[in-house]
Amino acid sequence: MNSYSEKQSSTNTLNRQYPKSEKNKKNKGEQSPLEENVSCQTRDYNEERANGMCNSKEKPYRYKSMDAALFIIHTLMPDLVKVVTVFDVAFLGTVMLIPFQLKNIIGWFNMLVIAVKIVLIGTVYRKIRSGVIKNWLCCFFDVLLYLPFALKLGYYSTPCDIDTAINDAMVKTGLSDFDDDGSHSFANQYRICERYGRDQQLHKARYSPLGFIAAKETLSKRMKMRLQLIDYLKKHSSIKDVEFSMAPRFVIGYPRTGTTYLHDMLGLHPETRSHLIWEQISPLPTTHDESPIAQKSNRKKRYNDHVIEYAFKKRLTGDYFQAVHRVEYDLSEECTTFCSLELPWNPFFLAFMACAPEKVLQFGAGRSYEFYLKFLQILTWQASELPSTWMLKCPFHLPYLDDLHTTFPNSPFIWTHRNPLECIPSSCSLFHAITCHGMDPWTIDKKVIGRNVVKYARLSFDRAFAAVEKHKDTVKVVHVKYTDIVKDPIKVCKDICCATGLPFSSEYESLLNEHIAQSHAKRKKQSRSGISGKVGITHCYSLEEYGLNADEISADYKSYIEKYC
Repeated sequence: MNSYSEKQSSTNTLNRQYPKSEKNKKNKGEQSPLEENVSCQTRDYNEERANGMCNSKEKPYRYKSMDAALFIIHTLMPDLVKVVTVFDVAFLGTVMLIPFQLKNIIGWFNMLVIAVKIVLIGTVYRKIRSGVIKNWLCCFFDVLLYLPFALKLGYYSTPCDIDTAINDAMVKTGLSDFDDDGSHSFANQYRICERYGRDQQLHKARYSPLGFIAAKETLSKRMKMRLQLIDYLKKHSSIKDVEFSMAPRFVIGYPRTGTTYLHDMLGLHPETRSHLIWEQISPLPTTHDESPIAQKSNRKKRYNDHVIEYAFKKRLTGDYFQAVHRVEYDLSEECTTFCSLELPWNPFFLAFMACAPEKVLQFGAGRSYEFYLKFLQILTWQASELPSTWMLKCPFHLPYLDDLHTTFPNSPFIWTHRNPLECIPSSCSLFHAITCHGMDPWTIDKKVIGRNVVKYARLSFDRAFAAVEKHKDTVKVVHVKYTDIVKDPIKVCKDICCATGLPFSSEYESLLNEHIAQSHAKRKKQSRSGISGKVGITHCYSLEEYGLNADEISADYKSYIEKYC
């Protein structure tokens, strides 16, 4: 049990832990870490190749060409050629002989011009078909990676599924204990999402070359995280005894009902803490020294280790997804990462889950919340100087409130409500944007997403209200209207603090005023019309584009709208 009385006044949660990274060096005329790293790699490689050219007769052309091709692929995506078979090498070697035959006919310069034109035309083609959803950089890399993707070479030779991720995680970590009976039944919900959500409902959707790598690698990392969590807890048994000063608070609600905005404000409370994105990327200490100094130093190291990688991935993702859901390295994020060790909440699987709600939700949450509790204990243990009252948020908790309450029996739920005529099409747009992150946008049927999201919404509400009724004598639920959050956010936060046992201090009110002013300034530049049309950095959507009918939704949710919206 710990008590805490100080928290810095910055609205950026990370600022009370570590200073910002050196992302502003470029403004001072210096080279950014990413540019410096890439330029150093390129310079060193060019020097090696330049030295090797002096003995060009001693080495056949095909080998040098293949080496160059493999280096370029490794530079673009380090994990691409982790699984290269003998056939792959032989095939690439044969392919690399073709340019040397062509150069005798058209010359090196003309051949280079043709190659550049092919890449540029392919990039423009993919950008036109993707629209604003994918940026130019993402389209460019998709073109460069298309050949090995189409031929299923290297990293593309194995499928993107949970069983491949499990095997890959065991090989990479050297661990095998998933804390189950050995059958890996904990992955059944992922398998159902693959079979019914992806392969049946969204059967026309196709992975993009870059999206395939991202989806496969993210899934593998979740399985690695599960193995490493179990292994770390075995070696540090004292973590299981960590307690929180107050039970975690959960902001829940159907997606797009204001959970993120409300959670951001509640997370500013000086006596609460939220887990940040970088903590979700690397939550487990890489040291076994349990001293506070060693743990604090290790947290700083883990923070710095992933700054450049995250910046690059964020640039690939582009502005469109940020308009739908803000994601920042230094800011708080919802519970999806830690719960995705068993629930299919991997970002690339969320749409598959929403497209197979009847099949997936019947399994419940399994042991997901048990693992989530262990993660919260580890994060508390490694940073004991920070508050230990967690302010958490995730809209996907809604259909699992029964399981969530069982694991966190003393935790209050802050349930946000918004008119389904607004939140359902907005959530359709969210699931569509998530799917486009891994797949080619023009292969995704929006009406299939719309049809299934309506089912997911209905099941989520039914299961949530049933859970609240089941535990009505023990569960604390604070209902919050979206319109009230927009109209008077400070009053909403004050009422929530009063209902959940948190003090509402002048310091906290000052932080809220500052945050709201910044948020309003940002929203002036990013309006939400709610009507599909020309999309810049705004989030636009409508019921019609997802094949939904306003009258049917209004009739289905009539009593809910009257009571909660």
